[in-house]
Amino acid sequence: MKYFYALLSAFFFAVSVPFGKILLNQASPFQLSALMYLGAGIGLSLYLFIVNFKTKNLSKEAPLEKKDIPFIIGFIITGGIIAPVLLFKGLTTAPASMAAIALNFELIFTALIAYIFFKEHASIKLLFSVIFVILGACALLFDFENFVFSLNLGIVLVIGASLMWGLDNNFTAKVSIKNPIIIAATKGIVGGLVNLIFAIYIVGFDLNLKLILTGMSLGFVSYGISLVLLIHAMRYLGASRAGILFGTNPFIAAFLSIIILREALNYQFIFSTVIMAVGIMFIFSEKHKHKHHHEYLEHSHRHDHDDHHNHNHDDGINSSDSHYHEHIHNQTEHYHEHLPDAHHKHRH
Repeated sequence: MKYFYALLSAFFFAVSVPFGKILLNQASPFQLSALMYLGAGIGLSLYLFIVNFKTKNLSKEAPLEKKDIPFIIGFIITGGIIAPVLLFKGLTTAPASMAAIALNFELIFTALIAYIFFKEHASIKLLFSVIFVILGACALLFDFENFVFSLNLGIVLVIGASLMWGLDNNFTAKVSIKNPIIIAATKGIVGGLVNLIFAIYIVGFDLNLKLILTGMSLGFVSYGISLVLLIHAMRYLGASRAGILFGTNPFIAAFLSIIILREALNYQFIFSTVIMAVGIMFIFSEKHKHKHHHEYLEHSHRHDHDDHHNHNHDDGINSSDSHYHEHIHNQTEHYHEHLPDAHHKHRH
């Protein structure tokens, strides 16, 4: 299921590329960015209200805290404000299928940032996965007839968006044990409002109701539900591995662009897809198992009782069901298969 979260998130995000390209015929990049993130934020906020009103289910998820504020600011600025504007600006000049493949650089930036700045473990298979994805992206962007790279400003802007989303993924991973819907709703509302202000100031906001509702609906699916699923994946896989699986979204987006926008399918696209698919398979085949040491840790997040959560409760909490509270992990050493999730950030 943890892999399925990342792949379904990739599909929902991919839908935004061809349909976003269509909407850009009637809206500017700032306008469309505002609509889509507001759609994500408002839609998820309504969902939170309904669920909390009916079932009080939110009590199972840990809330955001003051210590999370730097990461919240980070993912709002990079992923909620800058990245979508760069993507949609790039889509105004680049073919959607080409722009989609350029988005593969997001997983490269995600993995490199996670390894360099956040000390997330990088295995040999992860390294091979990154290399194959880079080769696949380069193959698609290379003009074999003239033997030159066929980059244009639109592609450069999309790569810039990929860098911003790479930062965004790592900031989000730092708070991924908290309520994912609140995280996505916060990012959507704040990022959407900021881009709305820019849109009004730069180009105005004279859009018809149908376009507004379409843009917001697309945002709810592609930026709202997609982000919630990605955060769930980050909990169990870590930022780099979840990012690699989420990195399948360019294939899906390119395929949808070819079908929906009738963009040309050529051997470069097929060759690139095969190379990148090999890279993705390295992640699926990764097995990381060794004896490792857990330091003392105190934190709060949603959990079930397992080998890492075997503490007692004296406050009436039902330990047979998912719940959250401040809890302690004592020092321990054991051997099992694991990924760099919130409980496995040890040195290698």
